[in-house]
Amino acid sequence: MKKISLERLSVLVQQRRNELGMTLVELGNSTGINRLLIGRIESKKFIPSLPQLEVLLQVLGLDFDDIV
Repeated sequence: MKKISLERLSVLVQQRRNELGMTLVELGNSTGINRLLIGRIESKKFIPSLPQLEVLLQVLGLDFDDIV
């Protein structure tokens, strides 16, 4: 079974958000995830729930395989 890499998730979320020119607030508004939680994801201090992860990946144009 594949496991989510918190390190990979953190790097990809921050990198992709910056590529899209989005602030934490904008990404939070687009995903329904509080900007503080997104900041904690980016700093490797929070693992989102599966529904949160699904919406986050969709908004950022990432695939689940990118983070495992």
